[in-house]
Amino acid sequence: MTAVATTKQASRRRQPAANPGLSREEITRVALEFGSREGFEQLSMRSLARVLGVTPMALYHHVADKQDLLSMLVDEVLAPVEVPGLEFGTWQERLAEQQFRNRVASAPYPGIDVVISEVKLTKHGERLMQGYLQILRDGGFSEREAMLGLNTIYTVGYGTSLINRQLGAPSSHKETKRTGKESPSLASEWRRLLKDEAGREAVDHFRQRVILAGLEAIRGTLSDEDA
Repeated sequence: MTAVATTKQASRRRQPAANPGLSREEITRVALEFGSREGFEQLSMRSLARVLGVTPMALYHHVADKQDLLSMLVDEVLAPVEVPGLEFGTWQERLAEQQFRNRVASAPYPGIDVVISEVKLTKHGERLMQGYLQILRDGGFSEREAMLGLNTIYTVGYGTSLINRQLGAPSSHKETKRTGKESPSLASEWRRLLKDEAGREAVDHFRQRVILAGLEAIRGTLSDEDA
C-alpha cells in the first residue's frame, strides 16, 4: 500500500460520524431562529454549530456549504406561498395578492428578504417567479412584457431590501449599522415612515400602486416580434 493511500484512509477515519440528532429540518429551524434574532449576516457554519452544540464538521454531513444553508432557509420560507389562480380575480388583484403572501411569509424572519435577493435561484424561488410570469401572461402581457415586468417587480423588491438594510427598518431585529457620510435625517425619516404597521402598509401600498400603474402603462405596447 502506498503512502498516499495510507494517508487517505487515515483521513477518512478521522472524519467525525454524522450526528444522529441532526437533520436538515432541525438545522433549518435553528438557523432561521438565529438569523432572525442576531441577523442573517452573522449566520455562519461555525456560529450555527455553536448554537446546535455540535462541531462545524457535523453540519457538513447535512449541508454542503453556507450557500446551501441559505438556500435551505429561503425555500423553507417560500414553500408555503401559493400563487393565486385565475379564480382570485384580475391580474392586478392576483399580483397584489402574490406580493402580500410573500410579505406575510417573510415577516417572521427579519432580514430574510435580503437573503432571498442574494442567494442563487432556489426551487421555490423559481416557482414563484414562474407564478408572476403566468399572472402577467394571463393579464394579456406579451412574453417580452411579462419578462420585463418580472424584472421590474424583483428589482423593486431588491431595492426595498437594500434601503431597509442601509437605513435601518424598525421592523428588523436590530438597527443596521451604517457607515459613510449618509445623512442621519434620511435614516430617521425612513424609519418614521415605517414606525408602525399602518406606516408599513402605506409604504407597501404606494410601492404596489407604482408597480401596477407602470405595468398597465406598458401592457400591449411591446410585442415579442420587437425583441
